[in-house]
Amino acid sequence: MPWKKLVVVSSWLLVILFSLFLIPTKQVGATVSACTATVSPSSVTTYSSNSFTISVENTDSVAYSWIRLTIPSSNFTIVGASVPGAWSWSSSESEIVMQNSTLSQGSTQNVNLTVEVRGGTAAASANWTIQVSDDVDGASPFNCSGTLGTEITSGGTDSYAPVISSVAVSDVSQTSVKVTWTTDENANSVVEYGTTDSYGATKSDTTMTTSHSLTLDGLSSNTTYHFNAKSTDSGGNTGESGDYTFVSSKASTTTTVTTTTTTTVTKLVEDTEKPGISFTTKFDKPFSATPEISGKVTDNQGVADVEYSIDGGANYLPVDDLSNPRAKSTNFQFTIISLLDGNYKIRIRATDLTGNVETSAEKILVFDRLPPRVGGAVYTMGSQALQVREDGSLVTIAGLDQKVTLAAVGGPTSVDVISRIGQIGLINDKTLASESQLFSLTKNPDTGLWSGTVSFADPGNYSLQTRAIDGAGNETEGELGKVFVLEKGRILLGSPSQSLGEARGIEIYIYYLEPTTQQFTLWDARAFAQENPVKVDSNLNYSLILPAGKYYLKVISDKLQVTSQIFTFTEATPINTNFELQGLKRLRIGRFSFVLPDIFQPEVEISPISEAWPSQDSVSPMRQTSSMAEELTGKEISYFSLVSEGLTYDSFYFRGKSTVFTFLNTWLPSASEQISILDELSKDTKVNVVVVVPQESESKVDIYRKLGGYEVLMLADPDGVFFGELGIPALPAHIFVDRKGVVEDTIVGVIGEEEILEKIL
Repeated sequence: MPWKKLVVVSSWLLVILFSLFLIPTKQVGATVSACTATVSPSSVTTYSSNSFTISVENTDSVAYSWIRLTIPSSNFTIVGASVPGAWSWSSSESEIVMQNSTLSQGSTQNVNLTVEVRGGTAAASANWTIQVSDDVDGASPFNCSGTLGTEITSGGTDSYAPVISSVAVSDVSQTSVKVTWTTDENANSVVEYGTTDSYGATKSDTTMTTSHSLTLDGLSSNTTYHFNAKSTDSGGNTGESGDYTFVSSKASTTTTVTTTTTTTVTKLVEDTEKPGISFTTKFDKPFSATPEISGKVTDNQGVADVEYSIDGGANYLPVDDLSNPRAKSTNFQFTIISLLDGNYKIRIRATDLTGNVETSAEKILVFDRLPPRVGGAVYTMGSQALQVREDGSLVTIAGLDQKVTLAAVGGPTSVDVISRIGQIGLINDKTLASESQLFSLTKNPDTGLWSGTVSFADPGNYSLQTRAIDGAGNETEGELGKVFVLEKGRILLGSPSQSLGEARGIEIYIYYLEPTTQQFTLWDARAFAQENPVKVDSNLNYSLILPAGKYYLKVISDKLQVTSQIFTFTEATPINTNFELQGLKRLRIGRFSFVLPDIFQPEVEISPISEAWPSQDSVSPMRQTSSMAEELTGKEISYFSLVSEGLTYDSFYFRGKSTVFTFLNTWLPSASEQISILDELSKDTKVNVVVVVPQESESKVDIYRKLGGYEVLMLADPDGVFFGELGIPALPAHIFVDRKGVVEDTIVGVIGEEEILEKIL
């Protein structure tokens, strides 16, 4: 009946409604709804190893608890990673996953990756996949937006050897055998073989392929042979399989009882199982003391050798201890001594008894004993070292790039220089707002020094600060000094009747007096990161810094010309003289016109540094007082205790005599010049002369002193503690202390013996 159907339907509806209220439901879709990420660099070359920085910024109102970074394509391979902070993370060749920490609103997480491009094919820009979630297991991941693309351009040099795999032996007979293997790129085929692992015979095929097959013939029956498969790619890189063995078949045998011939075939039983490697040591937190690393290696045949690397596999050393050598399971242990603060890429390489080799995934060991500290800076343009003034400030000119180089200890993973400019003075009793610009420095893996380019588009009074972050997430800031940026030089038209069109194509030619020949020649500007002739821009401005020497300048356009007087500089000097162009003087004879030579053209006197300066600056930039001098003069020098050749020297050791403390680094261009002066002065027993080398080890300083044959006392300040307390802006720096240990004066730059004695006495 219809009413019965209605009752049944109504009952089911009640059950469904009841279930909706009682059964908990899981929210569908991601809680995270916003995320911004950037990837750098945006372009790499084929066959290259690259340092990537991926920044993930939380632009949402909820915290992220899970982050995953995935490569754009199979062209990229992750071989190393560094994740600052407290994240637990794991990585493979294609992705890195971070969890068990949080990234709060407005915060940014940086991840440093070492990524290889092993192929030779260029590829258009493809995006990394950056995903975040508020769930620790990555539920409902949200895809970040931002600058995520990386392209692959041609131009790299192939340095990757073919990877050999799937080595096999087949078709074994009394006199021949087939050896096959595969490679991950096209390469030729070579097999070295013989009755010992010294081999002696070779079979090869020049065909470039990824599937390799060679038949070895002329073998002796029932004999054990060793062989090594090799493949070389078009770039000359060779991969090897390592030593394998096989046994050729026995000879056929016949009896008089039967006519049956029995052949016995012995084939290679190949051990393809590689050792398994695991770590007992946890790497989730920084180490502050000498780290002891331990773990376990297992293998189905037995473990022959275990080695470790702290530089990502570039170099290996044997572990300190193996509990059960040649057993199927063994524990390993090693201690890393004399570590400096920094991030170290730990890998384990294990070899089993049959020659199989396995390398562990990379672990990042963060050794953090002290916060990052940045040393004094050196400024250069090409091979030209720019001299700082006595207060440690640099004078340069707008529009030119300067390279800044500095040392840093404490294991920084990033060092930035921040320039800030503000107009000097007050308007309506309020300090004018300042503008800032950030310059990121890069670390030279060979020297350990950080360097980068700083430039200033506009004239003004700049202050420079440093910001350093280490692998443990410690961040420090410091003062680097001041930079006074002068206005560019300008070309002035000689008269109102001269048009801008006449001034187009203006160039400034620089002539230098060559000391050997005593002849003026065009100055080689490339060695000083500039150009000759100097191009004048569309606003008739130019920028120029010249090193010490004798010069004259010639400013030329198609219709106008002016020549300077001869001038001499004793140090690198900015030039911003304004040149007034005059029409070329000509001699007319009938309908012919001739340009008169230089001797008939006007000369201009060079004023290397313009007196023009922003009117808001009430103090001339050339008369600034050193903040270091203001801070130290009249005060007792900071207490220190430094060691040299087993002896300890502290601040009280030098009481009773006037003392000059000179701070410099052995890598400074002026180091040997300044130390030679101090070395000679140290022979005067009336004064103390001490060279302090910050942020370099005692052994390095001792070697430098012995190689130079110096007798002056040189003290290493490896952690930069003494140096850091003094606020020294640039090197070399000199602090003059009286017999009671009170600072009397300070000066920055290379100074001579007479000036030092004058300051001391």
